[in-house]
Amino acid sequence: ILVTGNKHFAIHYDLTGFNAVDNKDANNNEIPDYIDSVAYYAELAYQKEVIELGFPFSEMDSMSSGTPMYDIFIKELKNTPYYGAMQPESSSFPNNSNFRSSFMVLENDYSETPKFRTTGIDGLKITIFHEFHHAIQYYMTDNNARVLAEMTSTFMEYRFFPEILDYLQWVKNWFEFPMDMSL
Repeated sequence: ILVTGNKHFAIHYDLTGFNAVDNKDANNNEIPDYIDSVAYYAELAYQKEVIELGFPFSEMDSMSSGTPMYDIFIKELKNTPYYGAMQPESSSFPNNSNFRSSFMVLENDYSETPKFRTTGIDGLKITIFHEFHHAIQYYMTDNNARVLAEMTSTFMEYRFFPEILDYLQWVKNWFEFPMDMSL
């Protein structure tokens, strides 16, 4: 587990096995470079979306993973249709209906496959900003307005990385089929 510098996130990852990340460590800090990148972009998403844009968010979580910070799990997602996911932990805590916790799951490499239109670190960056915005949305409300949630999370990709055009694959479908929840 790596706790990010500002202690907003706990990144859970494997060095061996199916979910393992590349062990390359160019700066010799004993943390794989990929995990350094996850930490950097997670904290950047927090800075941009919470501090600069002012979205309310608490990184506290249910402690089910043993850490008091927001959890990010790095997994091999090649057998799924997802770049990543925000997963609710609970709909609310007792005596505090305004507090909802979740965790994020991210791909372990965003390697070149037909699945990912955007690969490598660019795939990681946009996915962190997208899924972190879902975490913010869930923290604010457990309302299930999926199309709006996807559109605003996709906008975060564009807002902070306009040069990465991954969002174009989704936008066309949302405008053609706005009520289709499977997109």
